[in-house]
Amino acid sequence: MTFNQQTFLPPVLAVPSAQRGSGRQQLGSGLVTHRGIIDANSLRATGVLYPQSGAGLELIFFQTPTYPAKKGTLQAYDRDASAYCDLDISAWNINLNPQSGGKVSMPAGTCQQLIGSYVQSIGWTLPQSSVWTESPIQVTPTFTGAQVRLEFNVMLGCPTKGQRVFWGIFVDGALASGVLGAEDAPEANYGIMSNGTWYWSPAAGTHRIGYGLYGPAGSQIVNSIVHGMYLTEQRA
Repeated sequence: MTFNQQTFLPPVLAVPSAQRGSGRQQLGSGLVTHRGIIDANSLRATGVLYPQSGAGLELIFFQTPTYPAKKGTLQAYDRDASAYCDLDISAWNINLNPQSGGKVSMPAGTCQQLIGSYVQSIGWTLPQSSVWTESPIQVTPTFTGAQVRLEFNVMLGCPTKGQRVFWGIFVDGALASGVLGAEDAPEANYGIMSNGTWYWSPAAGTHRIGYGLYGPAGSQIVNSIVHGMYLTEQRA
């Protein structure tokens, strides 16, 4: 018997779908270990099966009645030590894109942290003329070495018409900021609100931060309002 090779169809082999590799789906169970490089068009986890030992990068997807919202997790974990490992993500541009009103959440104090503040009504008078002097508006926080943002608002009064009062920030008893602002008094006992922001990177450790004045003796931090100084570390 002769078959026409162009029209001959070989016998059909019936294979269960669970064992069929179509180029798009292959099902299996158990642990698969591949010791080379995997170069694929996509990679997807559809469930949770934690490794019993070793350390590595785990990709997990929760989809059970306990987690109806469906939750994916990427974690670097050492199963032998029961400890998380560091995770670096490197790229030219890294974008986080929450969808449908979602948000990016980070632990408190991760990006910035208020490390010290002074909020109080206090009266104080500059004891001598033309000498930089630190006032009682002071805080003594502990710094990590990150950049710090200092914000202040202080009500001042100058007793002498035509005189000028300067203000600045002290670190450990010495003027560190230089002149941050000044008041020219057009009349005696003229008042002005001193406020501003100063950024700097202090050495790690505990430091005393104070608000100070330079001008004619008798210049005042006025005792009629609450004065404030806030220090926030920029940790991002």
